[in-house]
Amino acid sequence: MSAFVVRNEIINRIVASIDLANYGNGMLPVPETPILSETRPEDLGVLLREMNEDAVGQRYPDLTVDEFPGTVDDNQKLIPYQYYEVPPADKEQLFKDLSNLIYQCFEGDVPQQPLFVEIRTYRERLGLR
Repeated sequence: MSAFVVRNEIINRIVASIDLANYGNGMLPVPETPILSETRPEDLGVLLREMNEDAVGQRYPDLTVDEFPGTVDDNQKLIPYQYYEVPPADKEQLFKDLSNLIYQCFEGDVPQQPLFVEIRTYRERLGLR
């Protein structure tokens, strides 16, 4: 199994969607877990990226963060996380984005971490396959 750092756009779309769901828009289930429901969007984005980097680091322990597989800049260094506003995803796209992130984080002890458990549980609550 390989792992890579997902694009900022995916993390930010997840964050925007969860933020919208926290306001009870009726299209997405309201998160019922503490990290997803109580963390500011920009902070949640940082936490998701850190979790992703942790998983990739456990998969490739001999690489530095700049060497991790993922989107790179002109100098072939991993593009750092940056929070920016994007439109939220619909239910189907959110399911795909969460599935992508979950798959890339399924390394080492990351699947037992509270944030991973929360996003996996939330994805299941979307009711899609």
